Amino acid sequence: MAGPARHPYGTAGLLALAWVAGAVLVAFGVAWWLGMSPRNDERLPMFQRTTLVAMAGLPFVAGGVHRSLRVLTMTALLEAVLLGGLGMAGFMAGNG
Repeated sequence: MAGPARHPYGTAGLLALAWVAGAVLVAFGVAWWLGMSPRNDERLPMFQRTTLVAMAGLPFVAGGVHRSLRVLTMTALLEAVLLGGLGMAGFMAGNG
């Protein structure tokens, strides 16, 4: 049985970026398809929770598909930066 793939850090970073970008595009596509609005939409909290759970599992899926721990950790790092930035932007927009 072969061991896990050893992607160079640059390749792992690009693969992780592709996974995160794809997941964000899918989330926006589903929200657009459902016709969701950030204002006065009762489905928004459920959509947010479902998206958060899916994004929590994304690094493990990406790492499993590529059989690479580097892809897993880089995907988790990029998600943390993305979600942290979005959280900070939301905090600053809410507190003007």
